[in-house]
Amino acid sequence: PEDVKTLENLGFIVYTSSNASNLDDIYNDISNIGILTGNTENAIALIENMKSRVKAIETQVDRQSVSIFYEIDATEPSKPWTPGSGSFIDTIITSAGGQNIGANSDDPYWQISLEQLIDLDPDIIILGSSKYGGQNISTVTNRSGWESLSAVKTKQIYEFDDDLVSRPGPRVIEGLETISNIINKVNK
Repeated sequence: PEDVKTLENLGFIVYTSSNASNLDDIYNDISNIGILTGNTENAIALIENMKSRVKAIETQVDRQSVSIFYEIDATEPSKPWTPGSGSFIDTIITSAGGQNIGANSDDPYWQISLEQLIDLDPDIIILGSSKYGGQNISTVTNRSGWESLSAVKTKQIYEFDDDLVSRPGPRVIEGLETISNIINKVNK
């Protein structure tokens, strides 16, 4: 807010987008940016394309959802970070047809213990930490205690580009599609 005031005092017109917590917030931000930049028609077309892709996912989602552990950060492999209830990533997982085991926490992001993870026993592990955190299928399967997890036993561990769902914008639909495809593969 202080930076915004500084820019406004210098005569700049400043627009701050929302801290998107769902797809509607993203659509609203795209619409606003389209209006502000004189690209309303392009913004409308982009939003319609995004909504069409979401609808395609929703019609193919098997409501017999699978449980998903989405790892954000494994700096401490015995207590990795995961998105909790109400987080944007939780919304994406749910929209894709999955059940986010992190939603068991009221915190938007939390460190889950190995004991909690074993108790919740996810069907799928998605490594949002693979691109920047150095985590991969091998590092996960070699973690002490993780061999008892269903996802590890059935080799349902997926490396994932966290940028697709951690930066609310048009690319989240690609992330949603990717997670939906993972779920559909497991459900077959």
